Amino acid sequence: MRLATGQRHTASVVCLTIEAPRETLVLRGRKRGKGDAVRLGMVAAEGEVIFHLDADIDDEKLALIPDFIRLIDEGHDVAIAERRGRWQYRNLGRFILSIGLFAAQRFFIFHSTRFFDTQCGFKAFRREAARTLAELQTVAGGMYDIEYLYIAVKQGMRIAQVPVTPIRELRPSRLRVLRCLRTDPVDLVRVKWNGLRGRYSDQRAAGSGQRAAQNAVSPARRPPPAARWFQTSITNRIRSVIDALPRSIRDARWFMWPFFFVWFKGKHVRTAMEFKSLAPSMSDAEFADAYRKVTTFADNRVTDTNAEAMGYVLGTLGEGTLLDVGSGRGYFLERVLGSSGPRAVVGCDLLGGDVMAVAERLPFRDQSFDVVTCFHTLEHTRDLPRAIAELRRVARRQLIVIVPRQRRFHYTLDLHLQFFETPEALAAVMGRPGEIRQFGSDLVYISAP
Repeated sequence: MRLATGQRHTASVVCLTIEAPRETLVLRGRKRGKGDAVRLGMVAAEGEVIFHLDADIDDEKLALIPDFIRLIDEGHDVAIAERRGRWQYRNLGRFILSIGLFAAQRFFIFHSTRFFDTQCGFKAFRREAARTLAELQTVAGGMYDIEYLYIAVKQGMRIAQVPVTPIRELRPSRLRVLRCLRTDPVDLVRVKWNGLRGRYSDQRAAGSGQRAAQNAVSPARRPPPAARWFQTSITNRIRSVIDALPRSIRDARWFMWPFFFVWFKGKHVRTAMEFKSLAPSMSDAEFADAYRKVTTFADNRVTDTNAEAMGYVLGTLGEGTLLDVGSGRGYFLERVLGSSGPRAVVGCDLLGGDVMAVAERLPFRDQSFDVVTCFHTLEHTRDLPRAIAELRRVARRQLIVIVPRQRRFHYTLDLHLQFFETPEALAAVMGRPGEIRQFGSDLVYISAP
């Protein structure tokens, strides 16, 4: 996969597949910087080996692609090119920036002479490593290369370094020296601070499934004090009062805007209010990016699932391997490991887990898992029939789904796209016979044996 940011480092990414070079995927987002554009591309890429190449890469380096693929196949997580030899700088500003960055990465970031050149636009990543790096990335500007390598070091990834010969760049430079002098030091301090406070630690990227099963089961997490004021039971009561109003008022933009402004903390309010109209045209990367950016007071909840529904599911859970689609923070998988002992479990989520994927396109073979669970996820899907078909495809014995019982409105204080107003509505979309129960505001579906 080849990623090329726009001329001014806007969040535009061009992805070309090596096997089918005529297939092009263009991702467009806000003009946040080259790093943000690359992150979008890393999330959207689907190959086993993901390449990040500058758009003006020369043919000599392109010829090294098979060698980089071989390095990844041999067990390396990351492979980078390092320009060795005498560099030819176009101007004094570029020279000062390069020398300053070289000193900063060696003496401030890594405290080592391990890396000679962190900025060469020729890098390859194992897919799982690329997803981890993109998930933990915080820098939207040009220092993303150093952040990627710093995260890789913190995570204990294997990094291969391949020396290449630098060439004279013929195209006019678009680098804004003064802007870099202002923003790059701030980004480098942010990267170092993130490392010192453990943001890049292995625990944060370990996921919630199979890797969690290899460790001791942690006790159930207690929600932070602020989150207790926004538990599902409380917000559902507030929602029921609002939903009881006449639809002409309840679904009026002027009436709902103050609620959105408060609930979404005054940020990305327009995106939240119009999400039902915007989501169908979004790419998977843009869809995931919206969920990262749009935050609410409910984000610190341990789980959205009703306690009674959770208990019932744990009591009826079948044996064998388990896939949790929409695993979130991994609360359910922790409960499974704590109640039934060691078993093979995998967490899959739009924003992380062991596997990063959308419910409509699960990267697993048919009947890969004995049990498949999906809690409070189907209401977020853009293609509900396809998502349900995917869940059934990978489930060998048992499929368990939990969705909120909710009336359909255009303006809802969430990012829901699908609505299940009655148990009969859930039965209709599931298509096949199964047990359906209601616990509070949650509807539970368990497939028939």
